[in-house]
Amino acid sequence: RGLSLANVANAVGISVGFLSALERSNMSASVGTLRKLARFYKTNILDFFDPAESNSRLVSAEQRKVLEAGPGVRMELLAWGDTVMEPHLFRVAPGAGSGESYTHEGEEFLYLLRGELDISLDGQGYRLKPGDSFYFESAVPHTWKNPGKTETWVLWINTPPTF
Repeated sequence: RGLSLANVANAVGISVGFLSALERSNMSASVGTLRKLARFYKTNILDFFDPAESNSRLVSAEQRKVLEAGPGVRMELLAWGDTVMEPHLFRVAPGAGSGESYTHEGEEFLYLLRGELDISLDGQGYRLKPGDSFYFESAVPHTWKNPGKTETWVLWINTPPTF
C-alpha cells in the first residue's frame, strides 16, 4: 500500500522493529497480531499462506501450506482455492496460544484431536479435551491456549475464509 513500516506498525499497535523482522521472516507473530495485520491490509490470514495456486480435491500431508503463527503455533492449511470454508490443522505447543483476544467475521468449528485447549469467548472460559467439539460466532472476542504438557492438535474450520 506504499506505507512506511512506521505507519503500519503504529496503525496495528506493534513496534517497527518487530514488523521489520516479521517482514524478513526472522520472527513469527501471534494469531491476534496476524489478524490485525490482515484487517489493516483488508485481506485475511489465508493470504499469508500464498494459496494462489489452484488446488485439487486431495491435499496430501506434504502438500499442506504451513504458517508458523507465533511461537509454538503451527497452522496447516488443509484446503484452499475457491472455498467457502477454511480448514486448518492447528498444532499448538504447551503454553502457546493466540496471544491477545481477537475477532473477525464468520463462524468457527473446532474438533480437538489431541491434547487440551482452553478457549475464552468474551471472558467465559471452556476447556476442550480430545473428542470435544466447539462452535461459535467469530465476532465474539476470543482467545485460546494450550494449558497442557503435550502438543495439542485441533481441526479448526472457519467460514467464510476471512480469518
